[in-house]
Amino acid sequence: MKTIVVHPFSPADAGMFDEHASENSAAPWLYLKYAFSQRGINLQTSYRYQGRLADALWVVFMNAPQSLGAKPSIKMRLRQIIKREPQIDFFECCRSEVPAKRLALMLWEPEVVYPLNVSSAVHQRFARVFTWAEALLTGAECYRPIVWPQPPIRELPENVAFDQRKLLCNFSGNKASDHGRELYSARVEVIRYMERHHPNDFDHFGPGWSSDFPSWRGKVENKFLVYPGYKFGLCYENMEGVAGYITEKIFDCLRAGCVPVYWGAPDISERVDPCAYIDRRQFAGTGEMIDFLRRMPEERWLEMRQAGFHYLRSVKFARYLPRSFASMFHEGLFDEAL
Repeated sequence: MKTIVVHPFSPADAGMFDEHASENSAAPWLYLKYAFSQRGINLQTSYRYQGRLADALWVVFMNAPQSLGAKPSIKMRLRQIIKREPQIDFFECCRSEVPAKRLALMLWEPEVVYPLNVSSAVHQRFARVFTWAEALLTGAECYRPIVWPQPPIRELPENVAFDQRKLLCNFSGNKASDHGRELYSARVEVIRYMERHHPNDFDHFGPGWSSDFPSWRGKVENKFLVYPGYKFGLCYENMEGVAGYITEKIFDCLRAGCVPVYWGAPDISERVDPCAYIDRRQFAGTGEMIDFLRRMPEERWLEMRQAGFHYLRSVKFARYLPRSFASMFHEGLFDEAL
């Protein structure tokens, strides 16, 4: 059986194709492995692969290899040591063993997270470059479409009454950037606004925060169990103004029966039913947006929530499900539908 080797985000994702993976977010990757196995192709991560790289059908990188940019900073090297991340340069290993025509790249994150992902010089090192960026898909022949895959809908969320829910919650890590279109600071603005004006109607969750943020409630393993306690979920992408960049944030919120407040992709209304979410761009500022949420009547909220459930069972959303994702990936590599 031929093997495709996938080099994931970090060693923590070494088992992304393991059948015993229980997280709902693993479903697209488990389906991908199953679908490819039906074609006689095995999928394995670089951390689990025991064969020769020269024998791999493809080697696929998830985000641009950092070794193709500037040397890692002292801070980055210290982080690698603390987290015990391997110091071996996997891309250099591939370069000496794998022909360029069998190297592929998946551009998951925007430039605010991975600046190298927008480097055309980096892209030229790969025979296939998978991306959600609409601007790139109209360019060179190497580019192929991909989406952030979403797990299928398996159960309805807990049906907590409208008047039993807090107003708003946020799930995100504590990050920062000096990029002109980053939205990390916009999240912090909402957090601080709610802490000042409506401290009892807001909570936020995620890694990297501290007690300096009174509304922080720590990390959670399952958003699906938390979202039903809130009417609205803050769904700000890492970056705004990039067509096609739609991650799990809005989908997680919708599947949990919470109404998203979205800011990110300018073409979001083409991908997600606009009746199912609130577009942050419609408001002049955070205060105006929060006032709008607080005034929304239960009847209107229920209509938006129902629109979200309908969307998750629509053809538009099916594009993000495992079957479509697997088909995109297969066709992108082999120019043949799965």
